[in-house]
Amino acid sequence: MTDTPERLARRETDARLEAAGWRVQDRREMDLTAGRGVAVREFPLRSGFGFADYLLYVDRLVAGVIEAKVASTLTGVEAQSAKYSQGVPDNFSVHDRPLPYLFESNGAVTCFTNLRDPTPRSRPVFHFPRPETLADWLEQPETLRSRLKKLPELDEARLWSAQARAIRNLEASLGRGRPRALVQMATGSGKTFTAVNAAYRLLKHGGAKRILFLVDRSNLGRQTYDEFANFQPPDDARKFPELYTVQRLTANAVNPAAKVVVTTVQRLYSMLRGEVEYDAGNEERSAFDSAGPWAGEPPRVEYNAVLPPEFFDFVVVDVRNKLTRAEQGLDLAKLSDGSNVPQINHPHIAPCLIPLAPVAEQEAIVAAVQAQLSVIEQLEADIDAKLQFAQALRQSILKHAFTGKLVPQYPDDEPASELLQRIAAERKARVQEAAAAKRRRLASRRSRK
Repeated sequence: MTDTPERLARRETDARLEAAGWRVQDRREMDLTAGRGVAVREFPLRSGFGFADYLLYVDRLVAGVIEAKVASTLTGVEAQSAKYSQGVPDNFSVHDRPLPYLFESNGAVTCFTNLRDPTPRSRPVFHFPRPETLADWLEQPETLRSRLKKLPELDEARLWSAQARAIRNLEASLGRGRPRALVQMATGSGKTFTAVNAAYRLLKHGGAKRILFLVDRSNLGRQTYDEFANFQPPDDARKFPELYTVQRLTANAVNPAAKVVVTTVQRLYSMLRGEVEYDAGNEERSAFDSAGPWAGEPPRVEYNAVLPPEFFDFVVVDVRNKLTRAEQGLDLAKLSDGSNVPQINHPHIAPCLIPLAPVAEQEAIVAAVQAQLSVIEQLEADIDAKLQFAQALRQSILKHAFTGKLVPQYPDDEPASELLQRIAAERKARVQEAAAAKRRRLASRRSRK
């Protein structure tokens, strides 16, 4: 039998479902006792709703639907799967109506919509979640995204202003349903301490199941683990490890009880490949230490049922990239050519990776700078005007002082002319008295001789 694009897409979808622990069955051979999760192909729905490509059973109750397409774009398919979620016959046992979990897949790309989210929307996912994951979600009164919109006010007593601002902005972004966020902080500003504070709030108030903290070298992993070990929350007298289990991986095995897992990118990739052991020496250095253009296809990331994507609710990546020439140990001054005027040619610059912000962000930065420049120009004009006013005010004060108009004049005060005459008379009297005293001293000395 020739494989049509539809059969190939269906075969790939079957394989991905089975890898995630689903029992894939035909409608005629349906056995809901085969496992916690059963995916039934070509399931007939109520009149007018057609057939669902896959109907998903979790613990013998219908929980979701998959709309399978050939290898093409999935744009617009969400509406079709949403229609199927409402077409389950009335006599069927379901977890909720309409069905809460909708998937669209062409075998290569899978999109997922959780109708229980505050603002449901389709988003690409790496793989189908496991049946146990959907069962766990169904038992929760609210979704993670719902809880992220209700985080309590941040206690900033022990935080620097930059740290508090980073956490507030991160939580605001997550609350708006944005799955990714970039927190950029200067060296020495307490990035790890900020991340630990954020992780604590996500665990306690966000109800996160587990958080992965990724670093690019083992010494950063040790520093991160120590930061968690010494962290005391602002609302509890106990240290972080007394509240939540923290594990730094030194072997390719995760403690199921761990709430925070710290490891390197290298070891995680080894675990996703299914390797039982990994040489710790490979974690001592970061690949960014010798950063250069990547040759060939990027490494393929395989699905691992032991570490499925939903195993962690959040992934914190702390990769301190060494992208500048100075950080790579290269001195641009020594690389310069020219006997009189130093020059740096293209071969010197080409290997240097220079991070650039996206065009939209660059335009936003330029607009913000221009707005601030306008404010600065206005401030300069205001300062010049104030200086001119101050100079004029000084001259006016001096003029009023010399004309006797600086303070109120009282009628009992003697005129200035009389005051001057009195001062002159007193000065003349003092001079005359001094002269008379001198004459008396001279006369006294003569009489003694």
